[in-house]
Amino acid sequence: MEQRQGDLDRLLFPLEALLPLDRRQALALGQDLPEWGQGTVLFADVSGFTPLMERLTDALGPQRGAEELTRLLNGLFASLIEAVHGHGGQVIAFGGDALTCWFPEGVQGGSSLRGAACALALLERVEAFQRVESASGPVSLSIHVGLASGPVRRLCAGRAPYGRHEVLAGATVERMGRAASRAGADQAVLDAATAARLPPNASRPWGEFALLQPGSLPPMPAVPLSPTVSLPAPMLRRWLAGPLYRRLRSGGRFAAELRRVTSLFIRFAGLDYDGDPQAGKYLQRYVSLAQRHLAAYGGYLAAVTCGDKGNLLYALFGAPIAHEDDPERALGFAWEFREAVRDLLFIREQRLGISLGKVYAGILGSAERCTYTVLGDEINVSARLMEEAAPGEILVSRAVERAVKRFRFRSLGAVQVKGHTEAIPVFVPLSLEREREEEEEVLVGREKEKEGLAALLERVASGRGHLLLVTGEAGVGKSALVRFLLRQARGRAWPAYVGACLSYGQHTPYLPWRAILEQAYGLTPEMGAAERVARLEEAVARLPEPPDRPGYWPARFPLLAEAMGLEVPETPLTRSLEGELRRDNAFLLLEALVRHLARERPAVVVLEDAYWADELSLLLAAHIGQGLEDVPLLLVIVQRPLRVEPPVVQAWKRLPWQTTLALEPLPGGDSLELARQRLGGAVLSPRLQGLLQEKARGNPFFIEELLRTLGESGLLRRSDGEVDLSGDGEAIELPDTVEDLVRARLDRLPEKERLTLKVAAVIGRTFRRPLLQEVHPERPGETSLARQLSRLEQAAFTLLEEAGPEWRYAFPHPILHEVTYETLLFAQRRQLHGAVGAALERQYAGNPAPVLEALAYHYARSEEREKAVHYLQQAAEKARREYANEAALGYYGQALERLLPEEREKRYELLAGRERIYDLLGERQAQEKDLQEMGRLAEALSDLRLRIEVLNRRARRAVDIGEFRPALRFAREARRWAEREGERAGLAEAQKILAIAHASLGEYEKARRLLDLACKLYRAQDNHFGEASCLSNLGLIYLYQGEAERALSYLARFLELARSLGDRPRETLAWINLGLAQFYRGAYEEARDCYRQALSLSRETGHRAGEALALDNLGALAMALGDLDEATACHRQALEMARMLGDREGEATSLSSLGLLAAYQGRREEARLYLQRSLEQYRAIGHRRGEAVARHNAGVAEVWAGNAPAAVEALQEALALREEIGE
Repeated sequence: MEQRQGDLDRLLFPLEALLPLDRRQALALGQDLPEWGQGTVLFADVSGFTPLMERLTDALGPQRGAEELTRLLNGLFASLIEAVHGHGGQVIAFGGDALTCWFPEGVQGGSSLRGAACALALLERVEAFQRVESASGPVSLSIHVGLASGPVRRLCAGRAPYGRHEVLAGATVERMGRAASRAGADQAVLDAATAARLPPNASRPWGEFALLQPGSLPPMPAVPLSPTVSLPAPMLRRWLAGPLYRRLRSGGRFAAELRRVTSLFIRFAGLDYDGDPQAGKYLQRYVSLAQRHLAAYGGYLAAVTCGDKGNLLYALFGAPIAHEDDPERALGFAWEFREAVRDLLFIREQRLGISLGKVYAGILGSAERCTYTVLGDEINVSARLMEEAAPGEILVSRAVERAVKRFRFRSLGAVQVKGHTEAIPVFVPLSLEREREEEEEVLVGREKEKEGLAALLERVASGRGHLLLVTGEAGVGKSALVRFLLRQARGRAWPAYVGACLSYGQHTPYLPWRAILEQAYGLTPEMGAAERVARLEEAVARLPEPPDRPGYWPARFPLLAEAMGLEVPETPLTRSLEGELRRDNAFLLLEALVRHLARERPAVVVLEDAYWADELSLLLAAHIGQGLEDVPLLLVIVQRPLRVEPPVVQAWKRLPWQTTLALEPLPGGDSLELARQRLGGAVLSPRLQGLLQEKARGNPFFIEELLRTLGESGLLRRSDGEVDLSGDGEAIELPDTVEDLVRARLDRLPEKERLTLKVAAVIGRTFRRPLLQEVHPERPGETSLARQLSRLEQAAFTLLEEAGPEWRYAFPHPILHEVTYETLLFAQRRQLHGAVGAALERQYAGNPAPVLEALAYHYARSEEREKAVHYLQQAAEKARREYANEAALGYYGQALERLLPEEREKRYELLAGRERIYDLLGERQAQEKDLQEMGRLAEALSDLRLRIEVLNRRARRAVDIGEFRPALRFAREARRWAEREGERAGLAEAQKILAIAHASLGEYEKARRLLDLACKLYRAQDNHFGEASCLSNLGLIYLYQGEAERALSYLARFLELARSLGDRPRETLAWINLGLAQFYRGAYEEARDCYRQALSLSRETGHRAGEALALDNLGALAMALGDLDEATACHRQALEMARMLGDREGEATSLSSLGLLAAYQGRREEARLYLQRSLEQYRAIGHRRGEAVARHNAGVAEVWAGNAPAAVEALQEALALREEIGE
């Protein structure tokens, strides 16, 4: 054995030894080996070389250790190969430290007997090898063997100059692999077919297999080896991989060594070797494609195997040829090849694993049969990563993640891998295919915009954030400008995150922000809910806590989970948050996570197609935008021009750190340059230039679609580097709009592909292939549908965004989606939307929450009226809870439109929900209209409980707008019906509203009596919230009557009850009211303490409205104490917060206070402006009492200014208004 090793070390062996013996003989005779055959396959795997290599390296150093390992390895493998050949077998392939062997029928004794005898010989030779001494002590190795007999298909895959690979395939080979996996150390396991051909005592049952018994078979006469044959160099060159052939042919040598190697395993499915005659051709196409891509990246295909673990490709980067960037090359190949295989529709479920580390590399075997191989733990890791990967997924080790700089990665945490006692960190590379395309893309023109973007990036680099609003008509190039911006940012090594807003997701809360946070914090589609929650909890735990507020962010975690479509138990804090306060706290946490993205370096966040954004996403963008000044974050919002800008867009534009880039069509020269680039740099003929300028009018998307249309129609021709129109240019008729152009291209699609595209358009701008297959009316097979989508992608109608298992596609441009959808007949749309809704119901049966908005969207556009109403109502109530008020109004309105006249109860229920939203928004006319209809429904239903509820709601509305006499009338009628029917809840509410109305009219004694009654009723019903409201109002009434001590008593009880309920907003209000009581009794320090408690509590709970109210009161206190600067600062902070919250009443109050301050300091014009704007705000929300207060303050200001006539006029107007509303 040592002599053989010496030969190998000096490479004194024929190159032919790299091929199996029978292949050499066949080539020498000019024959081919049969593709189908009967016989026995054997797999022998030797274990223990990795720890042996580590011991030798420690003892002798890397180089001497590798040489000693080579001596030992080849000593053993020369013996094993000799045993295989001596038993009439062929060593078909090496797999690291394993052999795959073939014993064909026709040899004396039969293939099964020869194979089993060989297996026993292999066990004996490995056992004998244990007595060999190495430089590090005794050698401890083991072997396990699997055998199976039956029909086998022998294929050759690959081509020159990349090398050809021998492959054994079929069910028999798979059984061999399963048998080997059942074998323990130093055991040989047989399949039933092999065992049946052996003597009865040769094996014993081993599950579905049989265990070969040592010593049970007589020695077999050796089969003489065929004479050694020499093959001509050209023939060898076709069979051997280029790097091996060139190195060995030139006299070079592969000395045994430890090398830094990146190993890659690919598992794939889809080939039926036993049943499909074309399987060999398919395998050849697949392997050849892999070899071409590997060659482009400098990789080496080491093996192609088939077995119980499926079909495998095994590739190396760094051996036999090394490059300094081998990990980059490996990952680049993996991503590109995964995408390239999409065209091979017969290949399914690719899984890829990549690892990096030092391994043994060298020639393994004997002068009769050898290979170039690598051995080591990292090879096993890459194979295990491949096994862990989902279909279509690439998994890499930490070493690869650290070595590769050009890709970004998402951590999957630690994964338990076979062969490792501890879990190893695993990463998924993020798709950079589109980024590479962007790097090749040149943004034509837009020089002014480019300069503006460069200036913005410099501003952000200096630590100051900015909001960029990119606007323009459809197709004008907004996305191209954003891609340019992203390239610039990534060129600075800044992270960038993009969230797309979708038409069907217009009412899905936080949809684009979900995508941004998923990218930022490594949430993948294949993750389960528990894993996503854990990943988000880790992100929240990393956020810096506000000073002196431990646990601030974790206490709000359920709000993040809710925004991300996940369910977790409420915390004590979140359990107390409702409506606006719940939304505001969610905003605080989401903002903190987004700001955290720029903690180490500047970052870019993009909201694409914001005209489709849901309400909460836009409000969150405004909220984040307001705090950008001190964080290096560029927030980009892409929007189409709007005829009427909503308040949130106006809020964006008011920010001092905001820039708007309004894109116009490209000028003539730039539009022609774009066309020239799209045509590969060709010269455009004058006729083509004229057509492009006339039709496209500088719209980049129109230019591209026009060129596609001309090309698909055969109307372009190339000659001497120039592109011209074919035939008579005057006769060419083309649509005048880009929409018509897209329709014309749609019409040219084959019928099946056009139908598929229309069905996809119903699902949305993005769609998953499995869902498309499920709802497609023709139910195409997976292969057929994949082929159609591939052709649609080639025609630029779709784009693959994510490979399996999700298989997510998108329409590359909104116009393509919109036009395709519009081509569907109304009846077709309704039918398909219903099918999508039903598919989503099945997929999310039992927990529709993650797709509730999508269900509402699709069923609302279907023929399923009852389901539409059901899901629209659920979506409305969810939006109301999240304080997405505009979205809730939309859902309620759609549900009401679909009700039948006889569904009165449901109509009342929906109107009641909508009326609450109108009440929150101060939409008083719409609120009154709904209340009137609710009253009619209550009468029609003869439901007195509902009538009482409507009357109380109308009374509450009247109080809110200062119409106290009508409020008394409604509340008294409600009280009368409630007393008659014994409806205690309605009676308590009526008494409370009556009390508030009387108090507003100055009738405090009546108000007190009514509140006492209401308080007792609420207490009897255990309605602690109602009781707390009564205590608060009683305290204020005593305060207005000058009885501050009694007021303090009631307000202290209110505070105690709020605390016991865990109601932080009411606790904040209690502190503010206690501060008022202390203020009125002249205890200014105590008042300040109460206000500061309220301020601290409101900030702790994120109660912005409470914070603004506390600031207003602190401002009033400061003014009373003569600290005018402090008063002004407090009122301005309160005003800013009210505007941020959209609190128009709070804004009016702060404006009024600032007006009085300015008047007191003699700034007459400033005072007039403040007070006038306060009056306008009160009028806008229909707040009559506030309007009277504003007029009164204007009169006071005129008194201080010495303008008696104006003062008298303003005060008389205030008096008249108070009398009109009954004060």
